[in-house]
Formats: sequence, C-alpha cells, structure tokens
Amino acid sequence: KGKNELFMRWARTAPLRKGFRIQDTSRSRFLGDANQYYLRFRHSFERNLSYGFTAEKDPGEEFFKGSNKQGFDFYSAHLYLRDYKPWLRGLALGDYIVNLGQGLIHYHGFATGKSSFTTAIKRSGRRLRGFTSVNEADFLRGGAIDLELYEFLDVLFFASSRSIDANTVFSFNDTLMVDEEQALFSSFQRSGLHRTPAEIVDKNSTLKQTYGASIGVSKRKFSIHLNAVYNKLDKSAIAGDQLYQLFNFSGNDLLNLSADYSYIYRNFHFFGETAMSDNGALATVNGLMLSLDRTLDFSLHYRNMPRDYHSLAAFPFAETRNGQNEKGWYMGIEYRPNYNWRLNAYLDRWQHPWLRFGVDAPSMGAEQFVRLTYFKKRRYEWYFQLRNELKEVNYPAAIETEPFDILGERRRLQLRLHLNNKLSKSLELRNRVEFSYFDIDGRSISRGFLLYQDIIYRPISFPISFTARYALFDTDDYNSRIYAYENDLLYVFTIPPYFNQGSRYYLNIRYRPENWITLEFRYARTNYQDLESISSGLNEIPGKKRDDFRAQVKFQF
Repeated sequence: KGKNELFMRWARTAPLRKGFRIQDTSRSRFLGDANQYYLRFRHSFERNLSYGFTAEKDPGEEFFKGSNKQGFDFYSAHLYLRDYKPWLRGLALGDYIVNLGQGLIHYHGFATGKSSFTTAIKRSGRRLRGFTSVNEADFLRGGAIDLELYEFLDVLFFASSRSIDANTVFSFNDTLMVDEEQALFSSFQRSGLHRTPAEIVDKNSTLKQTYGASIGVSKRKFSIHLNAVYNKLDKSAIAGDQLYQLFNFSGNDLLNLSADYSYIYRNFHFFGETAMSDNGALATVNGLMLSLDRTLDFSLHYRNMPRDYHSLAAFPFAETRNGQNEKGWYMGIEYRPNYNWRLNAYLDRWQHPWLRFGVDAPSMGAEQFVRLTYFKKRRYEWYFQLRNELKEVNYPAAIETEPFDILGERRRLQLRLHLNNKLSKSLELRNRVEFSYFDIDGRSISRGFLLYQDIIYRPISFPISFTARYALFDTDDYNSRIYAYENDLLYVFTIPPYFNQGSRYYLNIRYRPENWITLEFRYARTNYQDLESISSGLNEIPGKKRDDFRAQVKFQF
C-alpha cells in the first residue's frame, strides 16, 4: 500500500559560462559539461516508512569520467522508520538529519529566520528524519535511533562517519613530500560544487565523525532534554591569521553539551536552550510565545552567543547562522482585529562583540518589519510591507590622511505592495511592486524597483496547467538588489536577485495525462540593458541575455 515516486530532472543555462569555454588545460576551468542531472527514487508508506536514493550532477561537474567515473557527483540513500511501535519513535539508516533543541549545538532541518511569520521563533519539529535533499553539507551518514523507554522518558542515539569538503592546507616533510599526518584545513566548503581542479581537490578531503545522544522527559505541556554531540576530524582546523578569525574553532575534535526546555502555562509558552563548547564558552537562547487574547499574539526572543563559542552544526534563530559572536533581542507581534485584517511586525536589535569579516570593530545592528494584510478567503489578498535594516560595516575614512577605515551605518530599506486576485478556482493573478534603498552613512546611495505580473492557471479537470511571470526591474547596482520568489518545477524553489536594468520572464508548464506520470518544463529569460556580460570569473556569461531551461518527469506507482 506504499507509494513509489521516481523523479528525473535536467537543467541547463545558455549561453555557456566562461568556465566551459576555456580550452587551455593549464588554466582553471570547468571539467564537465553544462548540464545538470537529478535522479531520485522514494518509497513511502503514509508517514511511517520512507526509503530511497538521490543522485545529482551540477553544471560543470564530470559525468562518468574523470573524478566521477562512478557517474553522478553526489549520491545519497536513506531508510527511515517512524512511530513503528509505541517505544520506537524513529529509526534511520544511511543519510539522515538530527535537530536538537533550539539549534545551538546541532540543527540540520529546515527552519525559518526572520520573516512575515513574526511570532514563529521556535525551532520545532521531529528531531530525527530521513535525508532526501541535495544539500551536500548538512546531513549525517550512519545510523540513529529514537526510543521512548517509558511513557515520558525518551532517548536518541546517533552516529555518523562521512567525508566532507574542506580547504586543505598541506605541509611538507624534509624530502619535500606532502606530509599527510600534518595536513590542515582552513574552512569547510558548503557549496557542493566540484567543477574545477581546485574544487575537486577539496572534495571529501576531510573525514568527519559525529556521535551524539539526547535524553529527556516529554509531556504534553513540559519537556526538558540533555544533549551531547562530539565531532572528530582526521585533519586539524586552523582558525586563520586575520584578526576577526582570532576566536574561530581550531583543532580536530569538538564536544558540545546543552540543555533545552519547553514549558506551557496557560497561554504562555516558554522555551530555550543553553549550550557549552569544550573550551568552556556558554551560549544561550530563550524565548516566549504568548497569546494575549484571540486577536493578539506576542513573541520575545533573547540570544547570547559569545565570540569563542564553537559548534560545527549550529543553526539558531539569529542574525548569523553559526551561533557565534552575537547577542540580541527580538520582539514580534501578530494582530488580527477582525476576520479580514492582519498586522505583523517585529523589532530586532543585536550586537557583535568581536570583529567580523568586513567589519574591523565590534558592531551593532537593528531591523524593523511591518506587514499589513487585507484578505477575503478564496477571492483576493493584498498587503503592504516595510523592512528597514541598519548595520555597521567598514567604510573608507572620509579624509585621506586618516590612517584607518571607520564604521559606517549601512541602511537597507524595502517597500512592497502585493496583490493576489483569485478570479476563479482555476485562475489567479499576482501583482507586485517593490522599491529598495541602500546607503552607507548617506554617502554611497543606491536605489531600485521591481514590478511583476504573475499568472497561475491550475484547472481542476484539465491535464495541463501553467504559471508565468513578466518582471521589469531597475536598480543602480547590486547593493539595491531585490529578491523575489518564483514558481518552479515540483520540489524546486527559486529566489533570484533582480539587479541592474532589464526584464525577466518565465513559463512553467505541467502536463499530467495520467495519474502515474507528470511532465514539467520551465523556460526563463533575463534581459539586461546595461551589461556587456553577466556575472564574473568562471561564471561569466557573454552578452546581455541569459536563458535557463529545466525539464522534469515524475513517475508515481
């Protein structure tokens, strides 16, 4: 009674990027062709069983030759059993993800940051899941088991051993040969791209072993867990020689311990996590979600993550992902005065106690967000949105005789008006106009706007559906870029930046002649008015136009 799904996807960009056009073998270049291939099979039975495999080749990676004689560049397989017995909450073999607490020591799942869901500040969801993505950095490979020993006591154990990408720094012995035992690495590589000789050298260059456990009590309104994660690397990490890297992780092993809690009292929901790395640094995040009445929700979040706190898989609710060198407060509200109106807003203020990349002094930042929405169910929805962000960044000294750069206040202001109009059960129109403003201390000013029209046609009884967009954009430069979500193929999402001057349009067509097969095709073109080439380096595309093609077939049986 299970469901089987087989996906096959192809993608390509034209014209060819510079890395494909270089013929000189002594230069850095893309060794593979420009096609992207994706293959995935998955069997699932309701929410209790999932197994399958995934394979992917990115553009520029070799295929059945060179460094990938085995075919695809990336392979993944999983088997995941959920709630099979009252005592067996989860069992994972192969590739899987583990989410602990509020993300201070280990979190690999999907989690939102600051968004229009202004009160959604808690990391939640199942702590063990099978891995089915093509994110080549954030997953574990091995086995894990989640047990409920008694009615209220649960334990999780997991172990992983996999090779990861890292920038390796080799040392040489007295005979000028590479000394493998003294090999170091300067940073992890998260892109998953292995197109050039340098990227291939970094591929799977470091063995990472991860062991962890979590034990705790879970009841309907209360839970508390103790968590431990130990990472062992076969090469030692070096912190780097820049001043901002002074407190970065170094060495070849790391132990993290934490305690997380959740408590509901009437309409108060308290939660948080406090963690320690093996150098003694303590980090903590704590939050409150409160329903003041049926019309008003409120959230409050505090984070304090010192400059010397270390974790290799942190993903807390914060301005920065790595859970280091940040402290701040966040407040969010959602107000629903009646059925048709909704107001979302948040205020976030933070500081970085130590230097950061591109910021040569301790710095501060703040962000404000407001969205006012009016909607009628199954008919239309419109909203007005304002987002204002202030950050301190490096800025050249105003006077040439000053010996140092100074910190300047960088402002990024965005205004958006959006309308969804559902003309019928099958046809929907979406319109948006958005303005952006960027400046540093009022001296480096950049402005831009985006205007687009979407058409979504999804008939109930007809096998063909489509979505389309036509967009116009004009920004002074990349600083005032505007991001906008685009409809794409099934299980594919695209959020490209719109910048400089030009237009962009795309068309997605989906054809489902029978219940067991779905065919999809996507074509997108971007036309720039003020560029002679697009992007830079090996990714440079000649001319003013870029075409993107994607095709996918889904078999279900």
